[in-house]
Amino acid sequence: MLSGPELPAVKNVIMYLVEDATQQSEQLDGSQRARRLTVDSSQEEYLLVLQSQLQIPERPLSSCVLAGASGRAYPLAYSDSNAGAPLFPLPDNELERLGAMSRARLTEVRNLPELELICNLASRELHCRTAMVTLISHDTQYILATNNPVFRNSAGPRDQALCAHTIMGPLPMLAPHTAADVRFSRSQLVLRGGLRFYFGFPSELCAVWTANPVVYANRSTKLWKNSLIAPHASSPAASLPTMTFSNSQVEYK
Repeated sequence: MLSGPELPAVKNVIMYLVEDATQQSEQLDGSQRARRLTVDSSQEEYLLVLQSQLQIPERPLSSCVLAGASGRAYPLAYSDSNAGAPLFPLPDNELERLGAMSRARLTEVRNLPELELICNLASRELHCRTAMVTLISHDTQYILATNNPVFRNSAGPRDQALCAHTIMGPLPMLAPHTAADVRFSRSQLVLRGGLRFYFGFPSELCAVWTANPVVYANRSTKLWKNSLIAPHASSPAASLPTMTFSNSQVEYK
């Protein structure tokens, strides 16, 4: 049975995912909607509800829309003092975004077990070494959570952060070859850090890699359910998996 420090984080993530899916689904009947998990629910109950209520349909690759698919929607500006890298762009909701961050005191959030668990899941599914949950302030990128101890509690300038471009829209941003991307080719993360691959979700998560990754279609749409259920598919009454994964999501080799 699962025990130790991972258990509360696993339960919290499952409760959030199931509750979110239940609220958004129009296909669940009254009895299913009435079924709720609590911190006192058994591990068997968690697994049963996860299997029965978290419905994530597999999305065809043709329906996955990424940011910039039809071209970049914002101009790039340069400065002689920025070593050839473009200055970071500003989203239309910049003041509102910064105000919300300040009111919620998000820069004080650090190393929440639930966020680190999500980083571990993402890194394993995307076959990258390091995953990060980041926050972009007016001039700094803060790493709120990561599965890679090297980057824990760290921060860096916004003008070097790839995530500064991810927040320019609501869609996920994929940069499969950062060295060939005009936005990132002069970033120190690419030139000196060896970052070669980036996949970011605005307000959520980013994944990077320094080697050419194998990209699997539809993988992200089944990320959470597969990672939590797969080890127990043939044994519904088994305990939940231990959420300790290989060093993944921002990969530096």
